[in-house]
Amino acid sequence: LSPVPPLSRWRPCDVSSLVKLQAQACVFDPKIFQLSAAAIGYDVCSKGFSQGVFVFEDTFEHWGNASLASNRMASAHWATVSEAIPSANCGSGNVRGGEKALVFAAATPRFAETRDLDVSSGGWVEAELFLPPLGFDVAHEHCKTGYIGTVNLDFSANGGRNWTRLNSYEPAMYRSEKFFKVQEELPPAACTNATRFRFIQPIYESARDNWALDNVKVHRYLPPDWSSSAAFAAGSVPASAKDTQDAQCCGDTDWCNRRLTRAETAACRDQFPEWYSGSRYLLRLCELFVCVTALVSLIKAAYVAVQEWLMRSRLPFQDELAQLHSLVFQSALFTRLNHSVLPAKYRARSVHHVDDYSMSVHRAARMRDEFRSQLDDGEGQGERK
Repeated sequence: LSPVPPLSRWRPCDVSSLVKLQAQACVFDPKIFQLSAAAIGYDVCSKGFSQGVFVFEDTFEHWGNASLASNRMASAHWATVSEAIPSANCGSGNVRGGEKALVFAAATPRFAETRDLDVSSGGWVEAELFLPPLGFDVAHEHCKTGYIGTVNLDFSANGGRNWTRLNSYEPAMYRSEKFFKVQEELPPAACTNATRFRFIQPIYESARDNWALDNVKVHRYLPPDWSSSAAFAAGSVPASAKDTQDAQCCGDTDWCNRRLTRAETAACRDQFPEWYSGSRYLLRLCELFVCVTALVSLIKAAYVAVQEWLMRSRLPFQDELAQLHSLVFQSALFTRLNHSVLPAKYRARSVHHVDDYSMSVHRAARMRDEFRSQLDDGEGQGERK
């Protein structure tokens, strides 16, 4: 995790996940987020982010039988689990739900020990514990009440040769009707690259003092400079931006600034084999706006045309057509058009329109000269001189 891999290459957690990041996400592209099955199109919200990842987790819901080897949860890095089985006899935790918890009820040593984990940058251990209250075994014969069986949470930084206590949970103080959550911050002595943890009940009465463990997780903080390191800024950030842009273009979302070529579309299947199923043309918001605007304009034009015909018995643009026809260059254009495409009342006029216009121009010139001669007088001529 140094540097932190691009967020675009993280995937939703499942039983095969080894390292898990749990935080609230801000979805900035809902279309690609849905299309990619929540793999791309989101970012981690800074508010509430624990600044770390979980390097160990077991919910005890994926054990095939009582054997530790049957556990299919890849993040459950147990070294030893002594005489405990996943069972619903004592119920299950409250945080993740489920049906099972790891129940300790045998006469032999009762403990669960992890492998060595890298928590060199610090972190915490959390779990849900259940110490049955008085009288609980009356209704639950396979989950006996706890009396003297204190449960300890320890850590070891030397392969299990020496153990240091993180906390103890005595039945007199912690037994209750429901599971209770424990979370212990790691002291500096526990922050190594090979630290293991164990839950153990060293003293107990074999006929009772049952207890259960559920939703065990070990959290590791990221290095303090993880977001400002040169490797993260130069590697993970641009890689995540490129992956996200490529996915948005393959998914043809509004966040892509262009349409892909056929060759680029074919490459999408190799780049995103988990979710890409082929190209499909999706109208973007700007394109949808243009289509809606064009449709509204057509409906408006049709409405105006119908009203014009019903109220004035006139065709659309009839007045505009007449005005254009009165221009000289339009008249010349009309004379070259096939008469079959012209309105009937324009066919006769179009042939002689240019000549008529020329005569009108000469007539107007003569009238101008006559008016000028009538208005001119001696005083005016003197002023012009």
